[in-house]
Amino acid sequence: MASTGLLGFNPYGKGLSIDISSKPTNLALQLKQRDIAKIDALDKYFMDYERSINPAGVRNVDADVFVKKLNDNKAFYLQNRDKILNPTKYGYDAQSQYMANFKDMVNLIDQSKQAAANEKVVNERIFNAVQQGKSLHDGILPLLDRQRLSVVDPNYSVFDANQLQFDKPYDEKQFNTNVLGGLKFPEKQYYVDEKFNGKKTGLKIPITESYLDDNNKKAIESAALNEYASNPNTKRHFDDLMKRPDMVKMVNDKFKDVYKQDIKNPEDFVVGYALLQAPVGITKTGKADEYLTWSEKNAITNAQQNARSNALLSGMQGFGSVQAVIENATGKPFKDNDVINKLNFSPSVADVFTEEREVPKNATEYEKMLAKSKFDTKKVKVPYGIGLDKNTGNIWIAPQKLNKNGDPIDRYDWNKATSATEDVTSVIISKFQGSKYKASILGKNKPKGSKFVNVPSGGF
Repeated sequence: MASTGLLGFNPYGKGLSIDISSKPTNLALQLKQRDIAKIDALDKYFMDYERSINPAGVRNVDADVFVKKLNDNKAFYLQNRDKILNPTKYGYDAQSQYMANFKDMVNLIDQSKQAAANEKVVNERIFNAVQQGKSLHDGILPLLDRQRLSVVDPNYSVFDANQLQFDKPYDEKQFNTNVLGGLKFPEKQYYVDEKFNGKKTGLKIPITESYLDDNNKKAIESAALNEYASNPNTKRHFDDLMKRPDMVKMVNDKFKDVYKQDIKNPEDFVVGYALLQAPVGITKTGKADEYLTWSEKNAITNAQQNARSNALLSGMQGFGSVQAVIENATGKPFKDNDVINKLNFSPSVADVFTEEREVPKNATEYEKMLAKSKFDTKKVKVPYGIGLDKNTGNIWIAPQKLNKNGDPIDRYDWNKATSATEDVTSVIISKFQGSKYKASILGKNKPKGSKFVNVPSGGF
């Protein structure tokens, strides 16, 4: 019996015979091949999509999260490959979840890049503020810590750069203005014997002296403690200053003179320091002959008058404050640094700031040194350059440069300059401690930055 051609095989034959020319069979094969092609194409699409996700620019804290999400999604694909590639057969849940995981990773990348951009703005503002000597307010630190968490962390929060708060840097001049500004100190006048060549002349010198009364004492105490409590940088400054035994001794002497007891805590130190700044002491020294009659004045010869004047100048003239000493010593800006004014102190102060160096003996030995050969040396004492930044009130010392012969030149290594406000002030105070004209203190702030002008390197 002939085949009907309907089923694609001969029912009377000995085995199965597939007729690929049969239309139903050919259609089934085509559909199968088309499904396989669709699956391969879909598989390739997912692979290409995965490779197209670029995590460049993601913060390090988010990169680990991204890698974990990527690996988890790969594992999900391997476990659910048939369901993902055959949604018509198994439903679209697996495929939808797979694509949702990719979308989650893309969102992570976008959020991390935005967080990185925001952190950059915040960090730049912090850097600029620190360069100006400011410091972050303590209450801001926890918020900054939350910004550094991964964007998927439930504790993460975006920090607005406009929320940044900075504490003002300690400013000695501002401290004195806030504590002493507006106060008027009472004055008293008394007389001391004038001496000439070690002998009393019988004349009296009028002395005008300002002093601390109870009202001003209470006002200084209240204002100083308010400065210490309200500005963290002021507190840090005085806490650091208390680590200096010489400074503690000077402040304690003043505190004990006023309160009849020693310093017991940081607050006492701040008050004592503020009292040292008070402009009390000799404000005016008159001339003995101001109160002489015409006949008494005429009895003193010109030679005697000149001698008396010289004696007064050399033996009795004093400075009212360390600030006055510094102002009197302030000269023109350095030739190689137009920001810093040179301080021309007397040898008693300037000689303290010298260093001994071992240098090549002469120009020939200098050339040997450059050639890294053995060279003869000599020891020289080189004074530091001492200068005042009039914008900030800070005093700096810088090593002086030498020429090939080992002689100092009028140039300084400002890159190696160090803050010396406290040291210079202490030296000045020590020079005047023996005088009846007590010196008040200019101030000793430790600057965190300077406006030094870079100068060409040279010398040694």
